[in-house]
Amino acid sequence: MPNFLKKIKYFNIAIPFKKSNNSSYFKMNDNIVDAINEDLKALLLTNNRERVMRPNYGIGLDNFLFENDLDSIKGELNSRILKQTSWIDGFTLKKIDIKTKNDYKNVDLEKYNEINENTINISIFWSLKNIPDDGNQKVEMELDLTTLYRG
Repeated sequence: MPNFLKKIKYFNIAIPFKKSNNSSYFKMNDNIVDAINEDLKALLLTNNRERVMRPNYGIGLDNFLFENDLDSIKGELNSRILKQTSWIDGFTLKKIDIKTKNDYKNVDLEKYNEINENTINISIFWSLKNIPDDGNQKVEMELDLTTLYRG
């Protein structure tokens, strides 16, 4: 890790919120990889117009809540993720992998039988910006769209 990143004590608040063991009130992310993973998860779960000073921030997964054919929305989800990741600094997006139940049908029967028709698996592969040979980092989320509704 470069020296300038070692000088930063904390990057952001860890989610879910937990009480810290040291002087700060909330547990904090003290490395850049965890911080970027938290930022990506927050971006995926935030809806448009949910952030006051950033109304265009967020993927808006609630918009896909009542979609009947999840395979048809993969392209839209992919383009939203590509567009919205510009809000997060410090990383380079490598690949976005979006899978539904049908993607596991002929590949992984155990996974196919385990998940329901309303589940989307989103994997985002990324690396730290301007840092050579850091390897690929990955954020994975398995989202059941029927549980996203907040009423």
